[in-house]
Amino acid sequence: MEKSKTRDIAVLAILTTLALVLSLFDNLLSLAIPIPLPGFKIGVANLVTLFLVMYFPLPKTLCVVFLRCLISSIYSGGVTVFLISLAGGVLSVLAMYFIKNTLKDNVSQIGISIFGAACHNLGQVLMVILLLMSPSYIFYLPILIIVSLATGFIIGFVGLKAYPRIAVFTKLAPH
Repeated sequence: MEKSKTRDIAVLAILTTLALVLSLFDNLLSLAIPIPLPGFKIGVANLVTLFLVMYFPLPKTLCVVFLRCLISSIYSGGVTVFLISLAGGVLSVLAMYFIKNTLKDNVSQIGISIFGAACHNLGQVLMVILLLMSPSYIFYLPILIIVSLATGFIIGFVGLKAYPRIAVFTKLAPH
């Protein structure tokens, strides 16, 4: 029992670190590729989030997402960035678990990823509206939802190809 708990902590620490590295890479990528959408990122760190949704229980996934948002906000923008990132991350995770557990065999991992990407954007826009007390930012949401179809598909597709190999390596089974 103790060995399993230690192993879980080690795997979650590695996944948190990987999510942080991918988040930093995403920040650098968004600087290198000029896209005319303010705040746009592909969301490669969500590869880790989707993996957690597929292979770990909700509390462990939320813990990793919280830590990623907290630590990455330290090097990329402070409290405001933390709140916006956390709102998107938590809503996305809750939505993905809901869809995964409700629709079970009727939704693919790519579908879960697309839904998660859309909810991530929704959470972020709602937090921006709350922080700035300006509902006009809701008009940015349709653009972000359309973009999330593409980014969610990409993340889901990459995950679909990579996760089975990672699961064999880490001796994890889908949750």
